Amino acid sequence: MNHDKICAWLGLPTGQWPPDHYALLGLKPGEGDVIRIDHQVQERLAKLRCYQLSHPDQATEAMNRLAQAFLCLTDPAAKKAYDQATGINGAEAPAPVMPTPAALDDTAVGAKTHVDWESAPPPVRASETAPPTPIAPEVTTEQPPSPSIAQSAPPAPVSLPADAVYEAAYVSADARRGLGTIQQVVERVYQTRQLLWAWEQAGKFLNKTKRRLTGASSHLELRKRLEEIGDLLVDFPRILGQPGQPGYRVVAMARLEMTADLFNLLDPPQREALAGDWLAGRVMLLNHRRFLRRELKALRRQNWLSRSIRAIRAALNDHPGWVLLGVCLATIAIVLFHVL
Repeated sequence: MNHDKICAWLGLPTGQWPPDHYALLGLKPGEGDVIRIDHQVQERLAKLRCYQLSHPDQATEAMNRLAQAFLCLTDPAAKKAYDQATGINGAEAPAPVMPTPAALDDTAVGAKTHVDWESAPPPVRASETAPPTPIAPEVTTEQPPSPSIAQSAPPAPVSLPADAVYEAAYVSADARRGLGTIQQVVERVYQTRQLLWAWEQAGKFLNKTKRRLTGASSHLELRKRLEEIGDLLVDFPRILGQPGQPGYRVVAMARLEMTADLFNLLDPPQREALAGDWLAGRVMLLNHRRFLRRELKALRRQNWLSRSIRAIRAALNDHPGWVLLGVCLATIAIVLFHVL
């Protein structure tokens, strides 16, 4: 395959394929701004889409490289390991010693979103200077922990919404924008129901960390669901799928047009992060749907005067620019009337 064409499309030096993730995206080494990384990925994807019909093999390989770079650089743990392995920003590569288990390297095992949706407490962070202590009781010189203490610890809550998710789904300005009338609330309920259904269908693939896309039908179904999610999020409140929010990785995969090969090449930590992000997005949608149902019931109990006041207040809050323009025009008209 001629990689010089890919280098020419992306403005990279010829004869140096594949480049590192930062050079591929046109970023300075060590760049950690997720919004900047996402912008560069989308800019390069737009360039590659022009060559999908004339040079499908080169365009597909380049898109896969962009997706791999995106997944690596937007995951703090993966980015740190990549920077150490490549010596970015003066980081020294790890010494060739016996590696510690990956599960004990960090306490974060899920998606890097506002909330950790794991059903069990996080593992104990491993020490950097001493090997990790075995969790299971073994024949050692140290006294094992008391069973009564271990049994007295309460289990971690499952699917308990965190304050950040509650605020985003219930009381945030984005969640409440455009809900001044009953008709608007009904339309949002219908839109949320469609988005939640597409999200659930995509979860058949994204929420199972060991599932692979083995046939063309599976790939087409996942791609169709991701496209539906991307289309429905265009007019949806900005509470889902934005950088740093639940569902960001899922929405990014929809924009990256994930192929079956790329999906199957994701390593276990990336699959776990993607599954955790999907679950966080699902919880966000369920909370927002619950909020909409509550708002709909409250509106139906109000009289016509309360509904009118709410509609006017919502219109003023949703369109502050038009309100300011109207005030300015009214002020100018009053001044001209008194002058003339």
